[in-house]
Amino acid sequence: MKKAIKTATLQTLDKKIDSIASTVGALTGTVDTLKGTVGKLTDTVDTLKGTVGKLTGTVDTLKDTVGTLTGTVDSLARSTKEGFDRMDAFHTDMAEFAQKTSLTLFNLDSHARTTNERLDAIEKTLEPLMLVSGAMQREFREHERRILHIERKVGLAK
Repeated sequence: MKKAIKTATLQTLDKKIDSIASTVGALTGTVDTLKGTVGKLTDTVDTLKGTVGKLTGTVDTLKDTVGTLTGTVDSLARSTKEGFDRMDAFHTDMAEFAQKTSLTLFNLDSHARTTNERLDAIEKTLEPLMLVSGAMQREFREHERRILHIERKVGLAK
């Protein structure tokens, strides 16, 4: 089989050139549209770069704030631990104080009981002496009265 040779005519060539020119024109329009779109995308990318820069600054500020807060929380935790440690020491001191106070009160109570027992014994011993003393006082008064009476009779009393 032989191929048939096509003969190109001027009209056919003109049509093909017009068709190519039309296609090139359409492609040029498309390229121009793409250039506009690329320009808009470039502007959008630049805007996004600015936004990312601002966000980076904000993130850096937040990092500083978080660092400060972490330091504050650590300081608060140390202070709280020291407070609880002091409370434990205070509790220990108070328990020792209570034990010593209890022992002292027990000793004082023992001394008070011993003293009370001794006073009771002394009182029992002195009770008869008190009765004798009262009787002696009565007898002494009676003697004084009699002497005064005798002195009056004798004339010595004023």
